[in-house]
Amino acid sequence: MISVVNLEQPLDFHYNRLMPTIITSEYETGDQIRLANDIKLTRTEFGRTISETEAAYMKILESSQTLLNVLKRESHSLHTKIDE
Repeated sequence: MISVVNLEQPLDFHYNRLMPTIITSEYETGDQIRLANDIKLTRTEFGRTISETEAAYMKILESSQTLLNVLKRESHSLHTKIDE
């Protein structure tokens, strides 16, 4: 909504009336920008954490497979010795 400026009132009146709104809008915009940056940073950190967790999981999975293969081989070797 456009308000009409009464030219009979001093400019200070209009300035004092509008400045709180302008300042509040600037703070809100700054808060929104900071919030957006915080969200972006948090998403980046979560992405990094997820990637690190996936890599650690894959290492554990590979180690488990290796241990399972060794266990199967040793078990087979023991069965062979027992059967002899």
